Amino acid sequence: MNETNDPRLQRNVFDSPTMGAAAEAPDSPAAHAVERLLDARHGLIQIAERGFLYGILAAMPQKFIRALEIGTWTGTTMHVLRRGCDELYCIDPEPQWIENDAICTRSGNPVRLLEGYSPQDLDKIPAPFTFAFVDGDHSEAGVYRDTMALEPLMERGGVICFHDANYPQVEKGLLSALKEWKRDHHLLHRACDTIAQTPDGIFAGISVVIVESDASQDREPWRFLNS
Repeated sequence: MNETNDPRLQRNVFDSPTMGAAAEAPDSPAAHAVERLLDARHGLIQIAERGFLYGILAAMPQKFIRALEIGTWTGTTMHVLRRGCDELYCIDPEPQWIENDAICTRSGNPVRLLEGYSPQDLDKIPAPFTFAFVDGDHSEAGVYRDTMALEPLMERGGVICFHDANYPQVEKGLLSALKEWKRDHHLLHRACDTIAQTPDGIFAGISVVIVESDASQDREPWRFLNS
């Protein structure tokens, strides 16, 4: 199917992000946990992407997941990530949500928000990271910088998810950086192959990078957690 005729582009139409006064990060008021997870009324992340990210976190075998979100905007994806990790640090030069100690991870740790730039200010956040979600500077150079900066900051067996993998500049920056990585890794390009139309072009999709897969930990998570 020609990309321009893909019916998903008519169903998934988003405005470009806008900046304003920071406010409370919108979360779903739904009663059921699954409905809260899949409630995509706010932000720029689709239902399928929300479920995909949570599924990645749920499948990870590590007992403790320290996560990083590069580019947090209004905090809608933050609410997905926090439910599947134990520590979460979000960084954005102009975040549109306000840090609140009541917003916690599955382990009860408050989500931390840093107003700053990636990768310049990543040294202000405790590493290494078990999981990272990259949704910041979407230029080729910006994605390249973030990908290169994360190489030494990831735990062995860690996972990086790159949002908007269907945007050409994101794809180019990611593939260019991975060619220069020294660490072993495995790329699952567009593992979540969603697409969306915006005034700036075609976006959405998630590519996944697994960093130095560790055979000693690569077990099913329910077996690992109960051992």
